[in-house]
Amino acid sequence: KMYAFVEDYINGKKLVRYDLGLSDIWGTNASHVYDNISSKLGKNNVEIVPCDTGLWVCQNNYNDQNHDANTPVLQFMDFNGNIKYSSYNAGDNAPTFAFESGVAISKDMTRLAIAGGGETNNYSNVVIYDVSWNGDTPSLKYAYKIDLGHSNGGSVGAVEQIVFDPADNLLLFSRQFGLMAYTLKNNARNTITEAPSSQK
Repeated sequence: KMYAFVEDYINGKKLVRYDLGLSDIWGTNASHVYDNISSKLGKNNVEIVPCDTGLWVCQNNYNDQNHDANTPVLQFMDFNGNIKYSSYNAGDNAPTFAFESGVAISKDMTRLAIAGGGETNNYSNVVIYDVSWNGDTPSLKYAYKIDLGHSNGGSVGAVEQIVFDPADNLLLFSRQFGLMAYTLKNNARNTITEAPSSQK
């Protein structure tokens, strides 16, 4: 399965799923269109990050005044299309700002990172949230901010892509500063990184 946000889909901007299977070529429409969450994705830049229980969906928001019920910065949708979290009605711990929609979830799903999260017009930070779960419904709690020390030079210096590696290090990319890596606060002294039992 492949999930995508398509800005020029048949009838507007849509979050869709393609059930590719083993196909080498795909020549038909999407297998499924998620109309419910699509109606709340009014921005052009949308990041989709899957985890075990569903999809984190983050959209670009330059100004928290644009953060409303129809354009929440961050949402979580289960695989059936139900919206289980919206930053619009999640209280004080919710991000209200995200530049270039960069977002990442750790492998164990207990940490979430968002570029510029929660600080209007600050393109130079990444905010870390602790994530707790009630079944497949997440809640976020602000943990701390990583200040990258870059000038607020707009999109040139902004963090556009974020990912956690298997050891929960945070890898960041911006057009101006390239690839950056940060080791996060962790009570564990070591990390077990899974590897395949054989190589092909």
